[in-house]
Amino acid sequence: MVYTKGRVQVRSNKPRLKAFIAQVIVEKPKRKTSDIKFSVDTKEDRRELFAQLENDALSTNWNYKANAELLQSRDHALVSLLALTGLRIQEALMLRKKQFKILKDRIRLIHAITLKRGMERENITLPKKGALAPLTLIFEEWLAKKKPDNSHSKATMVIYYNLFLEYMHVLWKPPKYKYQLSVVRAPLEADVDALISGASLKMTAFLQLLKETGFRLGEAMRLEWTDLDFERNIITLNKPEKNSYCRSARVSPTLKLKLSAMRRKGDKIFTCTKNSMYTSYRQLRKRRAFINKNDRLLRITFHGFRRFFATKYHATYLNLPKTQKALGHKNINNTMRYIADQEEEFQSGNYDVRVAVSEEEIKKAGEDGYEHYDTEGERHFYRKRKL
Repeated sequence: MVYTKGRVQVRSNKPRLKAFIAQVIVEKPKRKTSDIKFSVDTKEDRRELFAQLENDALSTNWNYKANAELLQSRDHALVSLLALTGLRIQEALMLRKKQFKILKDRIRLIHAITLKRGMERENITLPKKGALAPLTLIFEEWLAKKKPDNSHSKATMVIYYNLFLEYMHVLWKPPKYKYQLSVVRAPLEADVDALISGASLKMTAFLQLLKETGFRLGEAMRLEWTDLDFERNIITLNKPEKNSYCRSARVSPTLKLKLSAMRRKGDKIFTCTKNSMYTSYRQLRKRRAFINKNDRLLRITFHGFRRFFATKYHATYLNLPKTQKALGHKNINNTMRYIADQEEEFQSGNYDVRVAVSEEEIKKAGEDGYEHYDTEGERHFYRKRKL
């Protein structure tokens, strides 16, 4: 007896045994699916498709008539986008307005995320000529009605456009947008360790690397085995993001042990894609939040590890240029965004103090990040800011 893809195949030379097995075992029924074929070539075909869509929406229980015009244009644009690009509905709903570039002869969609472990689609074209041009125009009208994501994205677009015009030696008066950056606190070390302790081998090494180095997600994904120097316990970042400085960081014995236990599958340390890493991390975060009954874990992102590193590093050394160098920032204002909201936590008196007498105790205090501030006879006093 062989079970293959939902079917039971009985292989036996004895006819009675074969008949008995056939009576007892019931084959697993196949899932029946049927696709509705439709055409969008002519105006009548499109009108029939949209009319059927509106009838299905009106047959639901929720109040579709309240904003009928807005909802109809939204549904028409969504169906047009699905027909033009072949995206799944979940993938289409994840798109943002800044991913669309409107050109004269086409609309360009960039960096469309693909679910089910698919590859990221970097460039999808919505044509404005040919049989599919009416669908592109329908989507373009909806895109023009949709408001931008927020004023922060508008200001960012103005900054990049201003840099382009400076390169082209063109003068213009850029518009000014007011926006307020939200205050994001660095996660607690106990919460960070809770996520690291409950992860798989590869995810544990990845999160421990983010915690100890402050690298961005993309920077950590670009690391290669040749960037690791286990003899001197140093890891070097030669391919930074956002035009940052190249930098190096110390490798602790804990991180060294976790990286050494990983299997080498290529030149890169982490060979998976960003999408798969995001998916695994979301599942880990949700699982650990449920087990620990701690909702704070759900708010810790990959960039939260970088924020934790910046806060802890500055609390240890209290040297802003040194913190800037460790983060790779070229502008110190970017570094201030990481630590400005943490100033009230760095008040005097909020220290862990350690007294060292022997050479081993002095060495241990230095390895743990304690700073020497006073000496009395043979006793050396070290302190470190609390987080």
